[in-house]
Amino acid sequence: HLSMIGNVNERLLRGSLDLAIVESMAPNPELQCDVIDTVEHHVYCGPSHPLLKHDKLRFEDVEGFSFVAPASLPDGTSPDKWPAHRRRTIGMRVSQMQVAIDACQEIELLGVFAAPIAEHAGLTRLPLPVCDKTNLYMLRRKGLLVESKADLIAAEVAVQGAKHRR
Repeated sequence: HLSMIGNVNERLLRGSLDLAIVESMAPNPELQCDVIDTVEHHVYCGPSHPLLKHDKLRFEDVEGFSFVAPASLPDGTSPDKWPAHRRRTIGMRVSQMQVAIDACQEIELLGVFAAPIAEHAGLTRLPLPVCDKTNLYMLRRKGLLVESKADLIAAEVAVQGAKHRR
């Protein structure tokens, strides 16, 4: 959530976090920020959802099915990357992604997730166009005098991201 970004920045600056990987960020001149990948967001479901029998779908085909979605932002929008101009039915709002994943797997709700997260969780992507693409950012403190574990992790993430893009 965007409201948590400031908290991440504060924790990095205080030293209670060494490294953060986030989808959105609030720039801070004291933090190093690198784009490490671009992630697609798609509609996913669990193994018993009735839409799995379809080889091709349109957004209009999912309007009658219920979605799990994160809590709305203060402006009323949903942060899950569902196209704002498209209609859908929200059957459940949650504050934790794992609860949303479990809802898709257990009670046949649809959800919009970043592809790596959903696929790692065992959800199945529906044959719909991509909902959105976002950058993944790696944030860490600038100017550490010695190489930190965060620097080593950052280097490895950069190498793995480059391999993934090939």
